[in-house]
Amino acid sequence: MNLLKIANIHTLVTMDDEFNVLHDVDVLVRDGRIEAVGRGLAAPEGARVLDGR
Repeated sequence: MNLLKIANIHTLVTMDDEFNVLHDVDVLVRDGRIEAVGRGLAAPEGARVLDGR
């Protein structure tokens, strides 16, 4: 499990028709799937935190 802290994420994550740009968000990936996207996500126990800011 990984928690990615990313400065800018584009439409790759938004998955909507508006092509939103998300700034300073975190992406929680579990078992190769995106589980959560948002600001200030807490790293679950045992997660590796990768800071890409």
